[in-house]
Amino acid sequence: MTAVSIATEMPLIKTRLFFFCALLVIALPLWCFSQPSDSVDLWLDYSCFASGQDSLTTLEIYYGFDRRELNVDQSDTSKQIDLNLEVRTSTDSLLDTLNWAVSYTPSPADSAAIGQFLSDLVSIWIKPGEYRLVLRCQDKATLRSGRTEVKVKVSEFSGDALGVSSLQLALQISESGQKNRFTKHSKLVVPNPTTVYGSLNPMLYFYCEVYNLAPAAVDSSYQIAYEVLDSSGALFKEYGRSLKTKPGNSAVIATGLNIASLPLGRYQLRISVTDPASGQSAQAKKTFFVYREEEIRASAQAVPEPANEDQAARIREIISYLTTPDQLKLYDGLTLEGKQNFLKDFWQKKDPDPLTAVNEYKQDVYRRFAFAIASFSTGRIKPNQGWKSDRGRVYIIYGPPDRIIPHAYATATKPWDKWEYYNVQGGVFFVFEDQNGYGDYVLVHSTAKGEKYDPKWNQFMEQDILAPIE
Repeated sequence: MTAVSIATEMPLIKTRLFFFCALLVIALPLWCFSQPSDSVDLWLDYSCFASGQDSLTTLEIYYGFDRRELNVDQSDTSKQIDLNLEVRTSTDSLLDTLNWAVSYTPSPADSAAIGQFLSDLVSIWIKPGEYRLVLRCQDKATLRSGRTEVKVKVSEFSGDALGVSSLQLALQISESGQKNRFTKHSKLVVPNPTTVYGSLNPMLYFYCEVYNLAPAAVDSSYQIAYEVLDSSGALFKEYGRSLKTKPGNSAVIATGLNIASLPLGRYQLRISVTDPASGQSAQAKKTFFVYREEEIRASAQAVPEPANEDQAARIREIISYLTTPDQLKLYDGLTLEGKQNFLKDFWQKKDPDPLTAVNEYKQDVYRRFAFAIASFSTGRIKPNQGWKSDRGRVYIIYGPPDRIIPHAYATATKPWDKWEYYNVQGGVFFVFEDQNGYGDYVLVHSTAKGEKYDPKWNQFMEQDILAPIE
């Protein structure tokens, strides 16, 4: 058997065509990762499960699109989008290439305001190790294309110790008598490759498998604990513990948690399984995001053009990273009317489409500023001051990263995050380190021009670049 073999419910050849078993249109507020106007946002995630095959692991690859970004017309004619997946080794050697296509019905013009998400998956069997997946797509009707990638660490599920698979985040989990690639153990699990949850989907659905439970004759139950960690890895909320009856030597966890009360930001879901019979415990973690467009919009609208000096000072904070020191000095010396004219000219010069009534750049900056306050006011940073943090500054200037790779605390290293931007200066990244253990992440290295550069940190990154995202 080769290192990679396809595991699906229909025969596939090296270059093959398959369609959605059922075209899924899920209402979802999308995470605002910036992309060029001619590109398609392409979402990618993965999970690992025991395959039942010697020396191989099942790698499930989840991907999806916002249907509004694809071909929009008034017809009901089915369209096609082509996909290409490269499986590369840790040394960047090409291991395999998979090609397929999916069909979709264009989103009607009158539904453009609704986030309509198409979600799908493909499964492969692969040897445990570290890999890089590169996924590309092209809409055949418009020729618009997209690209994304993810570094994966494929776990090995062998031996007799208690183990837990990866956590698969889902948009929906329900009982199902049908059999397709979304069905697992009579559960319909619709993947959420965005890992984003919000107002329209306040339930964090997830699926995982438990392996090697001790025989029920010794103890017929096992324990599960659900916890949410904040962006620094500290415990944020406990969802309690529950006792489950062992169905055999393995079990399935398929449920959801209500996260409507969680503030905007990045979190980790942690599942802990304990088997009293063996005294063993196992854990699995997965990063997810809470994003609510209406909260970002409300925060942005709460900052009007300055009607007084207090508002002028507030807007100065918003533009402080986007102007030069000389411009800020000029702004500070102006009268209120002068500041109003300054801001009018400032936003007009940066308006990407002056013919429209909305200045998209200004609106986007306000959203970034509001998100920075909501997400980065952590640790010792005072409330509502997240925009002053290093992560807040980078987020406001460069926008949302295309990829975030968190690295939890280890014996030899402090927690750090790596933010990747594919379309900034040809591709750059930023490394933030929690230097004091309070969640105050500081920029320690970047490949972007004009940002802090530390060759020694870069050497460390080369050694640990394949840290998993989970």
